[in-house]
Amino acid sequence: MDFSSDEELLVIACIANKEEKREKKRLWVHNINLKREEHGEFHTLFPDLLQDEANFFKYFRMSSEKFFELLNMLPQLQKQDTYFRRCIPSDERLAITLRLLGYGDSFATISFILQPIYMPQPTVEQFQRVKENFWRIWNYPNCIGALDGKHCVIEKPKNTGSVYFNYKKEISIVLLELVDTDYKFITVDIGAYGRNSDGGIFRSSSLGQALANGTLNIPTPKSLPLSDVIVPHFPSLKIQ
Repeated sequence: MDFSSDEELLVIACIANKEEKREKKRLWVHNINLKREEHGEFHTLFPDLLQDEANFFKYFRMSSEKFFELLNMLPQLQKQDTYFRRCIPSDERLAITLRLLGYGDSFATISFILQPIYMPQPTVEQFQRVKENFWRIWNYPNCIGALDGKHCVIEKPKNTGSVYFNYKKEISIVLLELVDTDYKFITVDIGAYGRNSDGGIFRSSSLGQALANGTLNIPTPKSLPLSDVIVPHFPSLKIQ
């Protein structure tokens, strides 16, 4: 079969393109990352940070003791090596994640791996302790927490119109939280559109729906101190 010069060039270009794609597929690890264990930030810096607790805390925003405690709680971070490449060790994975979340290099979604341990479904007993502390500290009866929302500024996701545009003329999602007298989270709802009203966010949140349908494990109504008036337990709007 005879080819013109233009046809020959086209065939050569197609073959070259296929070879280039084949070479890219063969590249399991970028050449830069092949020297990670020798020159990478984690392997060169982490051992030194372990010898300097103050700078370790500044770098990771937690102590080395808490770092390894957290690492032991996350065995699923450890992957397996293969014949083709070595996996990234679990301590390096955790270090990279903490660095990213601690200093906000980009917007990241935090997983719910630790949620059942550190923010489980509130119990009646927990709300009872919160109520007693509100009364002891502020003489505020039947209060099961302080409720408030926080607009968290983000970079506008693509093709979302104005749903994240809030009244402060910022792009945000909303963190809705219920906290105890020590300002610790009891329960949270994260991700509502910034443009939504406070009432709309609360009604559509898991917290608001649980309050409405009676599944939040709130103690039964109780009389106010020095009174026979029965009043339901309720969240305060916020702590000043």
